[in-house]
Amino acid sequence: MVKLPAMLMVLLSIVFVSTGATIENTLWFDNGQPKDDFTYLVLLPAISLYLMLLCSAVFPRTSPPLGAFDYRCRKVGFADCVGLVFLLFVSVLVQLGHGAIRTVMYPSEGTVTSSLVRRNPTLIALMLVDASFLSPFAEEVFWRGYVQSTLVRTIGPTAGVVVQALLWSIGHPTDWLAKSHLFLLGITYGVWCHRRRTLLPTIVAHSINNIAFHALSLIERSRPF
Repeated sequence: MVKLPAMLMVLLSIVFVSTGATIENTLWFDNGQPKDDFTYLVLLPAISLYLMLLCSAVFPRTSPPLGAFDYRCRKVGFADCVGLVFLLFVSVLVQLGHGAIRTVMYPSEGTVTSSLVRRNPTLIALMLVDASFLSPFAEEVFWRGYVQSTLVRTIGPTAGVVVQALLWSIGHPTDWLAKSHLFLLGITYGVWCHRRRTLLPTIVAHSINNIAFHALSLIERSRPF
């Protein structure tokens, strides 16, 4: 693998997969609401997921390789099961800390019933399937499997893990508090993948983390004033 072209391709890939989120937050909103629910909740996220998997599958296999993919969804052993419990424990701690800080800083958040839930529960169900199952798989394959593997080979393990976590958190269209939450999770997932060389526990932990996050969000938003 040639380092400079691989680094440039990683950056280009991140730009590619960020296109959907950029469109969502700059072109597809009007007065705080999406112009079209299907495009916002289904189409644009699907494009981002497809690009993540495409980049992860193609660039490490070019000749010469334009990236690396050093982690696999291999069969897990007892240590991986213990690690999964640890990853979930860290996720819970981060979620609780995030929720506590947000409650103090933004006490009025989460009291208004979601207009999207009222308008189209089917699309919300599709969004939850995407966020809870499809996105965790695609994001772990792309960010930890492809991006981190390439960065570790080019700038070293410590910097590679930190940079991927930073880019992953920045790439989420949310506020700084949520980005800091994601950065901590990105570090945790990244270190685990680098040490154990497997993606499966982080995919499961990522999925459970997203399910818990969205469940809590829907519960909070459904509370009356």
